[in-house]
Amino acid sequence: MSNESQERRSETRWTKNLGVEFDGGARAKRIGVSRDASAQGILVNTLNRFSPGEEVMVTIYCDDSSTRAKARIVRVEPLAPEARYPWRYVTAARFDEPVPVRDVLEASHSETKLIVVGDAAMHPGELLGNGDFDYYSQPKRGENMTGLRWMMLLHDHFRRSVWLNPDEPNYWRGGTAETLGKVFPMFPLTLDGLSDAIGQLSKGAPRRV
Repeated sequence: MSNESQERRSETRWTKNLGVEFDGGARAKRIGVSRDASAQGILVNTLNRFSPGEEVMVTIYCDDSSTRAKARIVRVEPLAPEARYPWRYVTAARFDEPVPVRDVLEASHSETKLIVVGDAAMHPGELLGNGDFDYYSQPKRGENMTGLRWMMLLHDHFRRSVWLNPDEPNYWRGGTAETLGKVFPMFPLTLDGLSDAIGQLSKGAPRRV
């Protein structure tokens, strides 16, 4: 058995039925429903037939939020007519390997200025729980921390950091955006916000060592 097969089988997989959309490859906006997922990939029942090796962007929809990841199609299986699935194919997509957080920290001097860009809105479990996302951080070293703790680790490493948020500031009140706003100085992703953020990075009080 290959190392890749052993690693894939050792990962925890969750049975999740979520809407999935594929962009790229031969055609855009191909849809499916996930059967199960892990930190490294997702198995999807799809209407369209994919070709192994296709590189795609996968959008996974959950409640009112979505997550995008770059992936590669690694397996396609046609289903028998009697199979109890809505569409004809089972498609396996493997996510691109992420860069572990620890590797980023080890390669970055503390005087490097950190700019985080995003709406800071996510499912609370992604920020406050030890979900499958922890694989992306550094599971092979046995660390088991919440997403918030990883954010705090980034903040503590870089002496100057800011968060640029494309949402209107009134959306920052409550939820995960408010929580992350207590970790990073948060500014709107506007011309004025960029100016204020640059001022914070260049003249603001740095984090105490």
